[in-house]
Amino acid sequence: MNLQEIVDAARNKFNNYEKPYLHHDDEMVEYVNNACDIICRDARLVKRNFSSAASYIYTTAGDNSYAIDSQVSAIISAYLCTQETILLNVAPATAWAVGDTITGDSSGTTSLIAEVISTTEFIIKNRSGAYTAAETLTNGTAPAIQTGLYPLVYDHETKELTKTSLSDIKKTSDWEYHLDEPIKYLLDVTHGSDTNRYLYLYPTPDEIYVVRLAVIGYLSAAMTTTSMSTQTPAIEPRYHSIIVDGVVYQMYLKRGDDTWNEKAADIYFKKFRNGIHDIKKEQIAYEGIDTIVSPHRAFI
Repeated sequence: MNLQEIVDAARNKFNNYEKPYLHHDDEMVEYVNNACDIICRDARLVKRNFSSAASYIYTTAGDNSYAIDSQVSAIISAYLCTQETILLNVAPATAWAVGDTITGDSSGTTSLIAEVISTTEFIIKNRSGAYTAAETLTNGTAPAIQTGLYPLVYDHETKELTKTSLSDIKKTSDWEYHLDEPIKYLLDVTHGSDTNRYLYLYPTPDEIYVVRLAVIGYLSAAMTTTSMSTQTPAIEPRYHSIIVDGVVYQMYLKRGDDTWNEKAADIYFKKFRNGIHDIKKEQIAYEGIDTIVSPHRAFI
């Protein structure tokens, strides 16, 4: 169902399918976005393995704290990439060399050549951000004009970071000032009244690294009231009826003589949560996660 069809279905269940509507379009779209967020968060529906900007962190020497993208609801694992391979489809006018700094003309992203494999393949390090497709790269003197999806960047040397806690790290007296290649990450450090979430690295990075995150996330963008029939939630269609139930329970919680109905809200809330539970069971079956402890021999 597209957004308009979801809104219409919810209004039908609410028995308010003719104008004047008791819930404006902007309220209905907010309810849809809320329902989608809850489904994605609780059913762990949107998994991103290094496939979006939200899955990348580019470190800065001397900085151990990095804001987590708002699209991320949970971090499954983190990997430190110390070197990468960059592939070109057009070689530079003059050969690049080890030690050259490569800059993208539109992205401004820089990286350092650590090894030359061929005229179009290099091992790089210290990449400061994402390169743009079809941009021109240069070492300052010799440009390489790329086309299509190039340049392409792949992992070359990576290692998994160990998740730890603040209480564990605090056992190391110089944890905030120790500069080196990170080996651990932690998520339980706060910035006073700052409500943003942060990923901390230990030791504090001594140079630029790429941290790749495998994450559970939300939908890439919230839907709006503009052209509702052209927008479709990026959730599998078979789950759209669950979104509808999630919208209806919110409709019954709107204050007003013609809208507020706590009993009806509770009925649809339970339908919504049961739907999420069914998605989670599907996810477990699909991923082959065994939630039951296998029998074992033991002394009693």
